[in-house]
Amino acid sequence: MDPQHCDQDVVRCALCRDAVAPILCISSGEHDQHKKEDILKILTTKKALIQKDLLEFKKSIYSKYQEAAENIPVQRAGVKKHSEQLIAALNKQREALHSEIDTIAQQMTAEIDDINAQIMTVIEKQEHANNRTINDIKQLILDLKSLLDTSDVGLVSKYRSRIEEFRKLPPKLKISLPNFLPQKINREQLLKQFGSLSPLLIETEERGNTWPSPGAESSPPSRPLLDVPCLITYIPITR
Repeated sequence: MDPQHCDQDVVRCALCRDAVAPILCISSGEHDQHKKEDILKILTTKKALIQKDLLEFKKSIYSKYQEAAENIPVQRAGVKKHSEQLIAALNKQREALHSEIDTIAQQMTAEIDDINAQIMTVIEKQEHANNRTINDIKQLILDLKSLLDTSDVGLVSKYRSRIEEFRKLPPKLKISLPNFLPQKINREQLLKQFGSLSPLLIETEERGNTWPSPGAESSPPSRPLLDVPCLITYIPITR
């Protein structure tokens, strides 16, 4: 008997499937109750299980994980492409808003130009009238001086005063110029008009499982093979 195994191990080995202790017992020749046929049967069963597991790992499980590994670069490229599309859509929306703002500014600029033209027309009209009146007054002053210097009684007797025509001063233009009244920019309202990003959701996806053949012995897996969806993280988009 192997000195590393006690009598209790030898007795217990016949009740379990640990083939190490029975083999040692048989080689020692001290325990005839252990049948070599039983040990060989256990070894045969274990070999069959090992062969089956090997085939499943090679033909099924390994290929699935390999497929998952090959999909990672594709997924990474897809994420990058989607991010580029998001940025492109964002820039398109920004350009659309800029275009609308430019259109509004251009319309208001045109309105200001039109208002300016109207005001200038009124001012020029008043200027022309005022200059004409000034010229008339200058001419009257010359005429009056001439009458004062003349000895022609007829001309002096025909004089009619026009002072009343010019005592009323020309009206003074009172122009109420328009002002620009900018509205306070409401960021929340602007966000609603601009748009928003949906929240980021990362989760695992069920990919199925490889099932053992009926009646075959299999040890429980040390970890699950992604057969249940699992939420990894939820990232809301904040501003």
